[in-house]
Amino acid sequence: MSKVEEPKATQRAQMIQGASSFSFVTMAALLMFVGGCTSEGERKAADHVFTHGKIYTVDSQGSVAQALATRGHEILYVGTNEGVEDFLGANTEIWNLEGRLVLPGLHDTHIHPEGIVEPEVCDLESEARSLTTLVTFLKDCLDRYPIEKGDWFIVPQWAFSLGNQPSSQYPTIRTALDAVSTEHKIILMGNDGHHAAVNSATLSEARNAKKNKVGLSANTLQSDFVEYTELIGVDESGEPNGAVSESAIALFGATNLWTPVPISETIEGVAEILASRGITSIIDAMASRENLDAYKSLESSGKMTFRVRAAQFEGYYVPKSERPGLKEIPEQLATWRKQRKEFSGSRLIKADSVKVFADGVLEGNPLAQPPTLPNAASLKPFKQPVFRFDEATQAVEVVSYVDPQSQACQSLEPHMKASYSSADLAHFIEQYGHHPSQCVESRGVLEFDEDYLKTYIAALYREGFSIHVHTIGDRAVRVAVDSLEAARVEYGESSVPHGLAHAQLIHPTDQKRIGEMGLFVVFTHGWSSPEREYMMTVVPFIDQISSETKTLYRENNYYMQNAYPARSIQTYGGVVLAGSDAPVEMRDPAPFLHMEQAITRGLEGSPDTPPLNTSESLDIESIIEAYTINGAIAMSHSEELGSIEVGKTADFIVLDQDVINLAKTERTQQISETQVLLTVFDGEVVFNRGIKPTQH
Repeated sequence: MSKVEEPKATQRAQMIQGASSFSFVTMAALLMFVGGCTSEGERKAADHVFTHGKIYTVDSQGSVAQALATRGHEILYVGTNEGVEDFLGANTEIWNLEGRLVLPGLHDTHIHPEGIVEPEVCDLESEARSLTTLVTFLKDCLDRYPIEKGDWFIVPQWAFSLGNQPSSQYPTIRTALDAVSTEHKIILMGNDGHHAAVNSATLSEARNAKKNKVGLSANTLQSDFVEYTELIGVDESGEPNGAVSESAIALFGATNLWTPVPISETIEGVAEILASRGITSIIDAMASRENLDAYKSLESSGKMTFRVRAAQFEGYYVPKSERPGLKEIPEQLATWRKQRKEFSGSRLIKADSVKVFADGVLEGNPLAQPPTLPNAASLKPFKQPVFRFDEATQAVEVVSYVDPQSQACQSLEPHMKASYSSADLAHFIEQYGHHPSQCVESRGVLEFDEDYLKTYIAALYREGFSIHVHTIGDRAVRVAVDSLEAARVEYGESSVPHGLAHAQLIHPTDQKRIGEMGLFVVFTHGWSSPEREYMMTVVPFIDQISSETKTLYRENNYYMQNAYPARSIQTYGGVVLAGSDAPVEMRDPAPFLHMEQAITRGLEGSPDTPPLNTSESLDIESIIEAYTINGAIAMSHSEELGSIEVGKTADFIVLDQDVINLAKTERTQQISETQVLLTVFDGEVVFNRGIKPTQH
């Protein structure tokens, strides 16, 4: 990766560095025009006055104030304790913050709100379990949640990339789920929404493009479902091993896969959770019609305590044969335009964005034999590592790599790369030490045809929608950036923001292009972790490593250099955002955990584990901006929100500890423990953990 210049300290950073001394005389001078533009006769008494705080305004100067006043949904004053006294009235509530930190309301710019409320169902809660303990847990669930024989048993939050260690009794996830039940159709939904695990009863339900139930087997994988081969895990004999991903999850006809409980039943709980985490604005990253109806109902009830930009999308869990193509684009646009118009009069809901899926995910499965490759779109073919799993130590290591251009692979009969007799298989593995299917080269898959993606993105751009593209692999990023750049050339500069979500791996060339184009990138900063078990599902397929753990973390590994390159995107001029992607990995949006990880990029409690490329770390000011003013820019409301300034809408939060001071005094690892004490939304207190106001 080419080196980029160290970013110069921003004005915000420079000013906040001295904030601990609180030179409020200086602050008063800086802010005097803010509260002093109105004559005393014209001033109105505030509804709320907040004093004795450390108010980090996130304005263009990085100003820090002591006090602020609000009336209705507007901020009246930002400045000193003395200055705010002019806004006191007979009914003003006064909140003494006792030195606590105040930030603008947080923006989670990639979240799936329907999944953040824990449902009353069997839930794996993203906990890593071996296949043996998984069987025990699920059997207990069937006892606690009785399900009729023959019905679906759908279990959310399966940790697909952690745990799942096989055993001689349960060599595959399929055998484990068959041990749970052969009389129920079991689906474990991965905690990323892109993976699933199924038993034999579910595999038998698979329907082909003609809607005929033919089942998923080694034979039908080479006929009816040949286009799904990169999305379905197999065992040594070529039979499905129970692991499926992306559109293959839709082959079985199950419904309610993403969330077992409709959002209409949990929407008030969604609002409560967001308020308790200090989140006052969100981008719903896959907003269905059902989600829009839930928001509309919540707004009508007067209980909506967050703003939402809906990135509209329908039909993720559908077979490939039912996914839209070029011919369906006009119909898609008509739907999005109609919904945009429907919500054009709402203060809190915007349906003016559209979600586009470019690819899937970057995790492979080193525990499968043969290993399942990642399916994200990659610029280069994925490597073919040969793994060894030690059942006694539960450790996985790389023992060698397969060269698809080797004599062994070149001499392989074409049919043996996909199907083979047991005798042929045994002979090949004995002779060459790897499975014949590892002679196949793969660069992953795009979720949709590239022509469709480019045409669709251009059409959305022309129609004035904010485009929100799911990208994981570097080829998906390249296609998305190419598409947005082509649309800009054809239609000119856009009046709305566009960008990428996740962007787990970005080629250095595209990092610079993203900056030059001023695109936003929503990073889920909590994922920039070097946890070994997870790294083993990704890095060996991208970089050639050995059995030595240190090679997993080599600084010159392509993954280590280009994974979640937040600092580079910022330096090149891109807009860095923060999105939890909850309930992916965990239901809690946990903004302060993500803030901490954006700064450390390390593994808490494991100081010997190298961090994930600290040159891409953000400073505390930058990650706060990602959650506040940058999020407001991405949601097209930075004139009203994203900073604490006079005339802006009163969305702000009070914290129980000073995250800025923690970062500046080498206590960054305490940031994740931060709790919100007070959330003010639209000028009203919508969450309070016990702070009491007084009357003037």
